Amino acid sequence: MCQRNYIPKFIFTALLLLSAVESSALEYPTLSLRLATDAIYQGVSETNGKPILAVNGEYALTSNIIVGAQLRKVIVNSSLPRDGNFSTYIGYDKAIGKNWLSSTYIVHRKFPQARIDWDFTQVSTRLSNINSLSFDISYSPNYYSASVKGIGTKAQYTKDVSKHWYWRAQLGNFNIPSLLSYQHADLSIGLRFQKINIELSYHWISDTELRTKVGNIQSPNVLLSITYAAF
Repeated sequence: MCQRNYIPKFIFTALLLLSAVESSALEYPTLSLRLATDAIYQGVSETNGKPILAVNGEYALTSNIIVGAQLRKVIVNSSLPRDGNFSTYIGYDKAIGKNWLSSTYIVHRKFPQARIDWDFTQVSTRLSNINSLSFDISYSPNYYSASVKGIGTKAQYTKDVSKHWYWRAQLGNFNIPSLLSYQHADLSIGLRFQKINIELSYHWISDTELRTKVGNIQSPNVLLSITYAAF
């Protein structure tokens, strides 16, 4: 029943975001489509190496407040608990001086295909510099509804090589106190051309396979993604 209902809910949310445009709005809604060979979260795969299609809608309510929703689904036959995901979020951006931006987001992640309750809420804060350097920290009091706390930290640097090409390096750590802790990193190269973004990345994790209460979690080595910004 959940699986049949969450797609209409996503469509309703997307339409609500689109219909919210008023003459006084600072920005129009954005809608993007993403095709990727895997879905990675906190450095590890959520789909065991299966390709996914994601639709993301976002709208700036004010110059500081953003709301959005994302629907992600594995595009091959699969019955894994995290193959389908519907996320909603709200964020607040605040400039700190001339060179820094603070962004705080509250995200609720729902997994309608799971036979047990894997849904959880996460709060994250990012501190970004105009020189493309950023630092993130995230916290979830009920990570995958496993009655455990999840704490993630991440540092990221992005460098434009030319008008269309860029590279990005990322290093992170994820910790569930008294249960597990691991480090992860990735190096990406990307191409931007009009409304299309193509990115190829190599991923590394300190544990090749994590055995947890929510099942074995594996991380891929290489990921290819193509994103199309519809508007």
